[in-house]
Amino acid sequence: RRRFHGRNHLWIAEKSNDQGLVFAETDDWITAKEVTNLRSEPSTEKGVESVVMKLNNGDVVRRIGINEETGWSKIVYEDTIVYASTAYMVEADPPVGE
Repeated sequence: RRRFHGRNHLWIAEKSNDQGLVFAETDDWITAKEVTNLRSEPSTEKGVESVVMKLNNGDVVRRIGINEETGWSKIVYEDTIVYASTAYMVEADPPVGE
């Protein structure tokens, strides 16, 4: 069973915490290869302090940006911008109705 997270992604983009990184715009759907941390910033420097939640395989989210150099994906989760390591993500089919 897939759950959908990420409607209305455009108005929340200004609330991101990119830490000066440049993200190439994307608009695709991804899920975790395995349970993956979603973080408040594109860094593991703060450890668990920056973990917003965990994304399970099959939970589909919208990716709105990617930084190939650093390996971070910029994601919309429940109307919030979060970040995940691109290496732990895989493309997914969009939710029904999208």
